[in-house]
Amino acid sequence: IFAVTHTYSREDIAWAISMAGEQSYLLTNAWRELLYTSDGLALWASGIILVDRYDKANRQASVKKAKRVLELGGNVMIFPEAVWNMSENQLVRKLYPGVYRIAAMTGAPVIPISTMMYGDRFYVSRGKALYFSQLNQQNALSVLRDSLATLKWEIMEKNAFLFDKKLYPPAGFIMEDMYHCGNSKNN
Repeated sequence: IFAVTHTYSREDIAWAISMAGEQSYLLTNAWRELLYTSDGLALWASGIILVDRYDKANRQASVKKAKRVLELGGNVMIFPEAVWNMSENQLVRKLYPGVYRIAAMTGAPVIPISTMMYGDRFYVSRGKALYFSQLNQQNALSVLRDSLATLKWEIMEKNAFLFDKKLYPPAGFIMEDMYHCGNSKNN
């Protein structure tokens, strides 16, 4: 199970898949992006598990699907923060328990991957496998969050950059505007 931090960029998924180095089924609620972009169609072809995080039955079904993928020898990629982290004050947001539930059910290791964007540069770091079999949910999520935050801190330390508030999107910024209005170097 690859557990990845979520930056305010669509590229974090591509970079995380690259860093994982293995094909993974992506657990995602981003059905709009999947239906209307070439990136989404590529992800769909690679393998995804759609989840509606507001529907309890759907969340439970997605956990069962992820368990099945792991039982068949596949990999699952989860963004346990569930939303883009646009905070200047938190390296890692609150983690949702799906990653723990899947790991506890299957005994699969959880491999943390931290992503970070600074200006037009993207940074990714992969940590060592974590095993949750002896941990309760709260402790496991704390260990994972600490590992993800440490990876981000190491990225900042290694690259010796300081965050500049001008490089963060302003409050209320809608990421889609960046992609559709020509404000990005990615167009």
